[in-house]
Amino acid sequence: MAYPVTAVLRDPAAAADHLLRHADVFGVAQAAGHTAALGAARLELTLLPLPAFAADGYPVERIRLVILPPGQRVHAYPRSGSSRLFKHRNPQLGDLCLQYNRDDPALRWLAEDGLEPLVTLVHRHMIFEEAWRRSGEWPCEDAPHGDNRQAPHRIATIAMRKELARWSRTYCLADINPLVGPACAIACSSHPSPRAPRCCSATSAPAGSTPSSRGWSARSSTASDCAA
Repeated sequence: MAYPVTAVLRDPAAAADHLLRHADVFGVAQAAGHTAALGAARLELTLLPLPAFAADGYPVERIRLVILPPGQRVHAYPRSGSSRLFKHRNPQLGDLCLQYNRDDPALRWLAEDGLEPLVTLVHRHMIFEEAWRRSGEWPCEDAPHGDNRQAPHRIATIAMRKELARWSRTYCLADINPLVGPACAIACSSHPSPRAPRCCSATSAPAGSTPSSRGWSARSSTASDCAA
């Protein structure tokens, strides 16, 4: 089970220690936690590239991750390579645009998903930014610039539609209202659905997945559309 965001806000130093010693998440080489203004949690992270990317010269990344109470709002600030170009970065604040805030909840990190999925989402984003610098293409579908339409940007690719179905957040009514009786609980146990977005971890993962693998296919957004 992922480390709760409420615990990060309560004791950021303990959360940083968890990432270094106990978390099922790849590449956290250094982590330090502090309490910031207004009760926010500030995590200073050093993230290593995946081995294949390291062999190709992808850089080690330093990130400042700020989580604001009660936990739904986060900001991720790159702290290394300030002169680099970024495709999905807020030009005013300088934080990363991690996800499109009008996407289905299945495609977004939510506070209930916990710390490790959030770190994975940030880590993946930095790797994708480097891939974009080298190739000129974002490695997966992202939301286009601007969001002045009444309807959200539609999902354009089959691959992303599959991810939407895969990480659908489906709740059992028995979890919400026990008066519905045991039938719903039996049905849910017979047909479990992973209650997590494609950009994060959860307590139940599809076969072949690990908590740290859920962050590698989110739909990033441009600055005007981002939710982080």
